[in-house]
Amino acid sequence: MTVTLRDATHADAELIAGYEDEFFPGLAFDECRVSLSDDVEFMNVYEYLDDPETRIVLASIDGQNAGYVVGWLHDGLIETLSIGVREAFRRRGLAAQLLRTMEDWGRENGARISELESHALQPAPSKFYPSQGYKHVRTEPGYYKDGGDGWIWQKDITVTQKLASGGLKS
Repeated sequence: MTVTLRDATHADAELIAGYEDEFFPGLAFDECRVSLSDDVEFMNVYEYLDDPETRIVLASIDGQNAGYVVGWLHDGLIETLSIGVREAFRRRGLAAQLLRTMEDWGRENGARISELESHALQPAPSKFYPSQGYKHVRTEPGYYKDGGDGWIWQKDITVTQKLASGGLKS
């Protein structure tokens, strides 16, 4: 299995919008108007791609589009605005790799905390994020367009943790 991560370009706008629609049905918009987070005003995908404080990383496995992550640097945070892995590629560690990519980028650019949101009704994040060192820090009632609550997760990325295998994890 060969995993390739690369920064998105303008040519990827339709793919990014497609990911939003696939991973967040009913909450996404077309490739011209995508909101990658409800707490950020709607921005054109191209504006995200041109913003030096935003990074979009695309992942492929064996040459097939597999997922993506969007991060935004602000106020000492790296905020993961959106992350998703296509169903056929799940349970291979790709989401963790994408999340670490944003954490590393944030740390390299002065962020101390990694933050993200998840829909309170999605069961997978409540297991996945704690396994990656995130703590549920608060609930935002009515955060999502469908009226659902948002769970806010944070992780201190200034700390390097020692793994049982003897390696280091940030």
